[in-house]
Amino acid sequence: MSKPGPPSCCARRLACALAALTAASALSGPTLALAAVTPKPGGGTLGKFTFSKALSGSVTEPNTWTVGYFKSAGCQKTVDPGELNIAFYNVKLMLNGKTTVLTGGNSTLPAFLFVSVQKYGNKESVANSSSNPASGEFMASSGITLWVGREQYGWLTNSGSATVKSSGTITTNATGTSGSLDVTMVPVGTGETSGLTSKAKGLLTVKGSWSSCAKSAAS
Repeated sequence: MSKPGPPSCCARRLACALAALTAASALSGPTLALAAVTPKPGGGTLGKFTFSKALSGSVTEPNTWTVGYFKSAGCQKTVDPGELNIAFYNVKLMLNGKTTVLTGGNSTLPAFLFVSVQKYGNKESVANSSSNPASGEFMASSGITLWVGREQYGWLTNSGSATVKSSGTITTNATGTSGSLDVTMVPVGTGETSGLTSKAKGLLTVKGSWSSCAKSAAS
């Protein structure tokens, strides 16, 4: 039995990217806890991701996760072409100078790093909306949302202001099964009128790569 991932959405558009983060957070909110079981990694290593600035530390991502009776891929493509999600369970990173466990709402739910590109097989840049508000609709994008207890932290590319800017690139192979990213994200809500906010403060840089990303569960 496969554990369902976050809702698929065309994250290339800024509004949709924000909605993807919100929807994933809603799915993984503290009130939807599964039984108290410990997520178990398996299947070897899928990739490694390094966080710096607002969060700091490194995470090694497995190919699969088993949570009780559920088994899911560490990386899975969505039904939308060019989009995939990487699931992190109980990530230990430095936040505000303290090692903190970050989750998707509780210890049995994943935090999702979403990655979206215009077309697999390219190296694409993310956008900063302050320079060109429409550019974020036609470029690669990425974002992540995590929880510390009941406090939500979210960062996103293709947003920002004249002084707080997202930047970076995302590279994928022709099928999206492997790739890499080096992006700097801004706190959710920066320079936007969407009303979405989080506890995130300051820029977040995420660098890493993945391989063997699974097909969408719906494909």
